[in-house]
Amino acid sequence: MDKVQLANCPLGIMIITMNTEKEKLLKKVKLVYSLELAIFFAIFAVLGTLFLTQVISVADWKRIAFSYVTLIGGTWLIIDFIWMLASKKRRAKNSFFDKIIVLPAAITVICFDIYAFANGLVHIPEGVETSPLFRYFIGIDILYLAFCYLAQIIYHWFRPLPSLIIAVEDALKEEEEEAKKEMALEQEKVEEKPEEPKEKE
Repeated sequence: MDKVQLANCPLGIMIITMNTEKEKLLKKVKLVYSLELAIFFAIFAVLGTLFLTQVISVADWKRIAFSYVTLIGGTWLIIDFIWMLASKKRRAKNSFFDKIIVLPAAITVICFDIYAFANGLVHIPEGVETSPLFRYFIGIDILYLAFCYLAQIIYHWFRPLPSLIIAVEDALKEEEEEAKKEMALEQEKVEEKPEEPKEKE
C-alpha cells in the first residue's frame, strides 16, 4: 500500500500520524538525552582542568580515592564491554560506540593504578609530596571522559541509542493500541445503530 492509498483510509491516516508522532517524540527524547550528556561534559571538563592546573590538589584522600575508584571502575568498563560482546540482549539495547570509546581510559588508568600501588605512590607517609603523575593522570583521564560525553552527544543525535528507540516505540505502541480499540468501538456503535425508517411518499 503506497502513501496515497494510506492517506485515503482511516487506518492509513492513523499509521501516518503515528509515524509523525514517533519522529517528534524521538527528537524530544534525543534532546533530553543530549542535555544530560552535556551536563556531564561540562562537569568533567571543569574538574579535569582544575586538577591539571592544581586548583584542586591531589593530596591525601583524593589520591587514595582516585586509585581505588579508577581501578574498580576501569575493571568494570572492560567487563561490561566483554559482557556486551557475549550478550545478544545487551547488544540490542546498547551502543558499541559508547563501550569502545571509554576503553582507552579504562586500560590506561588500570595500568597506572597497578604502577602506583606497586611503587608505593598511593599510601605514602604524611609530609611526603604526592607524585605529580597523579595530577596529570587524574586531569587527563577526566578530560578524556568529558570529550567522550561530547562525542556521544554528536554521535547519538544522528544514531540514537537503541534503548531510546525501543522506549519510544513501546510508548507509541501503547498509544496505537488504545487508538485502535477506540476506532473498533466507534465502528461497532455505527454498525449496531438501527436504520431510521424511510418516510412513505
